[in-house]
Amino acid sequence: MARSVVHRVSRNDLVQATARQLGVPVKEAAPMVLAFINQLSACLADGKSVTLSHDGLGRFDVVESPARRVRSPQDSNQWIDIPQHQRIVFHPSQDLKFKLKEGNK
Repeated sequence: MARSVVHRVSRNDLVQATARQLGVPVKEAAPMVLAFINQLSACLADGKSVTLSHDGLGRFDVVESPARRVRSPQDSNQWIDIPQHQRIVFHPSQDLKFKLKEGNK
């Protein structure tokens, strides 16, 4: 399956879109977007799940990845120990899954 081109959205793009949607100047929208990003990051850093399903986005979870041993990409005869760590997993809402499916038709 071929990968499609990914269109990246920057924080500035989010600020511009928020300003347009709310009808406020960019200088007012920028702190709102930054505050949202900071709150989301703080909750995840504290190990909390963040659910944004009302808006049709989804859920961010912090999960534990167990320690494991893997082969080195440079030398397949060597093994690398990866310690236990936390990672963030995103679970899209049913609404978002539907929108993505419909957009690919």
